[in-house]
Amino acid sequence: MNVLTISGLSKSFGAQKVIDEVSFSVPEGVIFGFIGQNGAGKTTTMRMIVGLLEADAGSISVCGETVEYGQTKTNRLIGYLPDVPEFYNYMSPMEYLSLCGEIAGLLAKSEIMLTKGLSRPAVIISKFFTAVAIMTVSYWMCFGITYGYTAYLWQDAAQPHTVFAAVAMWVFGLMLISALVFGCVLFRQAFSGVLLTGGVVVVMSLAGLVPQLTKYSPLVLASLNSSLLAGAVQTGDFVVPLIVTFVLIAGFLLASVVLFNKKQL
Repeated sequence: MNVLTISGLSKSFGAQKVIDEVSFSVPEGVIFGFIGQNGAGKTTTMRMIVGLLEADAGSISVCGETVEYGQTKTNRLIGYLPDVPEFYNYMSPMEYLSLCGEIAGLLAKSEIMLTKGLSRPAVIISKFFTAVAIMTVSYWMCFGITYGYTAYLWQDAAQPHTVFAAVAMWVFGLMLISALVFGCVLFRQAFSGVLLTGGVVVVMSLAGLVPQLTKYSPLVLASLNSSLLAGAVQTGDFVVPLIVTFVLIAGFLLASVVLFNKKQL
């Protein structure tokens, strides 16, 4: 397989013809030198290979994909190592990494998530709401499917407060996400953030062993749903846990912002 194929490539600037029907190919796994005197058209050819300059005639393909002027999708297959590395003095390190990620297509593939140009509080909030959006779509899609076939198969089975019970569980999920965000900021590792989130649930479970604290526990939102559907508890029993849960969500996010502001990237 040829990693680069050029056929009949031509380019002129005014009356001066710089590239005149150049054709060559570079097989996979070889070292290929492209040399010539100044003005021979080396840079012009390379600019056309990366789609930054339009050819007058001919064709270029990279790994079997046709290079089109102004379309840089084939550049994801091209690496570049300058002999003299240069950095933009008007860019921060994070901004430069973001630029490199965009050029390489990493952001489009969701391999990295950078929030270039946002303030640090906005970074935390954007990450939180991104996770919430993903969870919300998945959760309510599953709920809709489950509710639909349940209503179809058991048409006579009336279950009051079904949507309320689902909302309560969803709110509990928001709290877990906020705890996960805080854990990731605190430890800078996703796995440690997951462990912290699990630890929060364990602490809530232990606190639930104290009868006086049970009615305040956010775990009520996830553990008494079946009892609500069965009529053993009322929606009013969820009000205090909902308030506590929203306070915890705000607390985790606020702590994440404060901690993130103190950290050095």
